[in-house]
Amino acid sequence: MLNQNHDESSVLYEVMTISEAEKMWGLGKDTLRKSIDRGRFARHEVRKSGGTWLITRKAVERHYGQPPIEQATEDEVKNALEQFITKYKSALDRLAKQ
Repeated sequence: MLNQNHDESSVLYEVMTISEAEKMWGLGKDTLRKSIDRGRFARHEVRKSGGTWLITRKAVERHYGQPPIEQATEDEVKNALEQFITKYKSALDRLAKQ
């Protein structure tokens, strides 16, 4: 049985599919594949395994910076959560009045 706990600093998390990277960075579908086709990544940064393109995290960071969730400051996250809670409470109030 595999251990469900994982360490994201593991080498396994330094490589991902291009679909995973596009989701993490909020990129459009096929953005990375097109960049690969245009030769924007070095040979040691990407490779195809079977029918799946793999890319290193460092390669994506070099072109697109940190993933958006990692760029958010603590205050930005706090503000976003406060806005969500306010909207959630407002929706609950409206439902309670129905």
